Order: sequence, then structure tokens, then C-alpha cells
Amino acid sequence: MSNAIRYDSLLVRALARELRDRLLGRPASALDFDRDRPAVSLRAGRLTLLWDAHPERGGVHLLHDAGRWAGNVALPRARVADVAAPPDERILVFRFEPIDPAAGGARALVLELMAPREHATRRQRALCEGFRVALDAYEVGELERALGIFEGLRARFPDDGPTRLFLRRCLEAREGLAPGAASPETPLAAARC
Repeated sequence: MSNAIRYDSLLVRALARELRDRLLGRPASALDFDRDRPAVSLRAGRLTLLWDAHPERGGVHLLHDAGRWAGNVALPRARVADVAAPPDERILVFRFEPIDPAAGGARALVLELMAPREHATRRQRALCEGFRVALDAYEVGELERALGIFEGLRARFPDDGPTRLFLRRCLEAREGLAPGAASPETPLAAARC
């Protein structure tokens, strides 16, 4: 039996309000994506938000004075502009605005808070497995393979946001554009599964 939190849309909206109250306006310096754990960390001032996606011990933790770390995605001179949750979704959207306008446009981090894996449907597990294979291909530079898998996922799961995001990134890379160049607001990542 899992000890992980079971998220519903009301819990996620309450969590978004609490995180907004604690993080709004704080400087955001780095993100860290740990696929082995799997976890996402956000450094905001002296606070670190840790989203642990482990199917048994997962949860969202706000740590005080967690020490310094660089993360693997820098947020150059940005601050937390908003934390929100769309109605009837299990998604947290973090929006960052640049402190210095020369640092670039707005950025966003989207976290999908999934129920423990044993509660997922066969269809949801198929999406996660396909997405993981496509993301692995994308990360090692097998662009055409990743593009083919993401296109197949898009056909089967047309409403899946992370699939649309990485399909767009593959198409932009094939055209020689920087990831997110076709959009004025560039999502930093979509974390899932």
C-alpha cells in the first residue's frame, strides 16, 4: 500500500495558494531535475521546494535553509510571479518574471501531481511509458525517433500538455530554433510520471 499523497484538484488548488503565499516575489535562482529519484527542486530565496514523485513516498516539501546548490537549470535573475492551479486539474503552474528585463521573457514550470502509480489506469501507464521512451530519445539527441514517438502519443492522447510541449520542442530543434523560440512564454519543463 502506498503512503504517497493522493492529489485531487481541490488539494492542488489549496497547495497552490499556500505556495503562492510563501514564495511570491522571492528570487528564484535554480531548478534541479533528478530523473533517478524522480524529483524536482526549486530554489526560491532561502527556501527550497522539493516535489518528490516517488510512487510510495512522494509529496511536496518546503525546506528552510536547505544549503546552496546550483541546480541543473539556472533561472537568471528571476522571481516567483505566481503559483496557480487550473480548476479541475492536478497541475501546479509556477510563473517566473525576470528581475532584469534584459534577462529574457517570462518562464513557467508546470508540475503534474499524479496519483500513485497503482491508481493509474492502463491508458495512463501507457502514456507515461511512451513519454519516458520519447524523452530518453530526445535527451540523447535522437530527434527523429523522439519526434515519431511524440507524434504517436499526440495522436493517442491529444490533450496531454507535456506531449504537446516536447513535440513542439522536437519540431523547433528540427527547424534549428532554440527550444521555446516559437512561444513568447517558454515553459522550462513539464515534469510527470
